[in-house]
Amino acid sequence: MKLKVFLDPGAKMPTKAHPKDAGFDLCALNSVIIPPGEGRSIETGVHMIIPEGYGGLLVSKSGLNVNNDLTSTGLIDADYTGAIKVKLYNQGN
Repeated sequence: MKLKVFLDPGAKMPTKAHPKDAGFDLCALNSVIIPPGEGRSIETGVHMIIPEGYGGLLVSKSGLNVNNDLTSTGLIDADYTGAIKVKLYNQGN
């Protein structure tokens, strides 16, 4: 399935780190510090046209969880056309 992707100024196209990866990596539009025990919404500047009947799933990669104690989960509905925001939580000390 091909998705239409639009980028705000300064945003980076989602990429796969490895050809066999299941998902795409998103980059933050700006640098963000998330203090321990807190969460922050991260702007990506990425807009995707998701086909009706489908959704986009945001999940933090295992490396973020294991190495940095950062977690995230979210569902993007097909009718959402705004820029994707990722809510990351710092579960560390």
